[in-house]
Amino acid sequence: MQEDVRADIAFLLDQSEITNISLFVIYSFNLEKAKELSIESAKRVLAL
Repeated sequence: MQEDVRADIAFLLDQSEITNISLFVIYSFNLEKAKELSIESAKRVLAL
């Protein structure tokens, strides 16, 4: 997961001039998604 985020950010940096705020938003969004997925996975495991 961490590597994917870094790759996405590196790609965006190559594509255009991007601000630190934009990077922060992208990174935060990915962290939130990762947390949601982790919680969902945990719920499924507990349900079994």
